[in-house]
Amino acid sequence: MNTLHRLRITLQKKTRALDDDTLMLRACNADSLQRQSVFVKPFRHIVIENIFTQEYCDSLCAEFNKKFDEGKFTPLKDSAREIVPNDVPPDGLFYMIRHNVGAPTNLLFTNAWNCYFAKLFNVPTGTETLTAFHFHPTGDHSSVVHHDSALRAFDAKNILPNGVITVPGTEINGNNYYPERDSPTYFLSRRAIALIIYLNNDSASDVGGGTGLYESRNATVPVKIIEPTNNRLLTFDIHHSSYHSFLSNKTPRSSIVQWFYVDNDWFQKKYANQITS
Repeated sequence: MNTLHRLRITLQKKTRALDDDTLMLRACNADSLQRQSVFVKPFRHIVIENIFTQEYCDSLCAEFNKKFDEGKFTPLKDSAREIVPNDVPPDGLFYMIRHNVGAPTNLLFTNAWNCYFAKLFNVPTGTETLTAFHFHPTGDHSSVVHHDSALRAFDAKNILPNGVITVPGTEINGNNYYPERDSPTYFLSRRAIALIIYLNNDSASDVGGGTGLYESRNATVPVKIIEPTNNRLLTFDIHHSSYHSFLSNKTPRSSIVQWFYVDNDWFQKKYANQITS
């Protein structure tokens, strides 16, 4: 996918976002969207409390539980291979969310949702996105410290009516999907913005399962811990120093994770003097 084509898609995304405003306003708390807490240490990140209305939050929790009860979740191990060393076995389960007509998760596939976070971080995201339910059973160990920067393959033929490119609507090879490299519509994009939405969690703050933020890959103690409070959203732009990890938990922890993507050439130019591997 060439640069000119990506630019045209970005412009179309902003236009289509206007069509999504009604859905986003119905699902989100307007005051929360306007009152983000912005932090700069150990790297820039934003926390939004009570991001969703209670009704919409409850519908996401119900959808999470439905997929879990249906046995749709699979080990995180395979999905995390691109960002963690091969000798580190991540724990937890995940389910790759797909766009389905009428599903409460469809907000995550709207251009308005994408544009909101792209504007927060001033990043020219494309329309590509991946999102998943994550579940950590009691006793999961803390994950390896990582920065999330990774390339991902997409197939432009897997495009929704609103122009968003994601995984196919039907499950292929279980929970993982990697398009064929010889497809004429195959292309690569790099993760640019990460979202973590905490759901279905115990309200106690002393039972772990939060997200640790670190100054370096080798750090053993987080500079800051984001507790997994229900209906709280953590977001950050991904780069060489956006080091974070899941922290060991004493009670089950659930969340939605999502990534928005950007042209890899843009990313490499922005961080030309920094490590992005």
